[in-house]
Amino acid sequence: MEVYIALALLLPVLIGSIAVLTLIHPLAGISFEYIMFLSSFILLPVSTLAIVVLSDIIVSRIRP
Repeated sequence: MEVYIALALLLPVLIGSIAVLTLIHPLAGISFEYIMFLSSFILLPVSTLAIVVLSDIIVSRIRP
């Protein structure tokens, strides 16, 4: 379960790093704005939702 939380937290960081690298060396068809839009409006809410669901599962197992 911890692997999913780690991936959910690291995915936006990795996408942001890729976005910064496209500023240094641009690729055809992939712009900095597109990658930042993807990470800001799609990946962050999905990551947050995944963390909330996983923490709810963990807490429900702990409660008697």
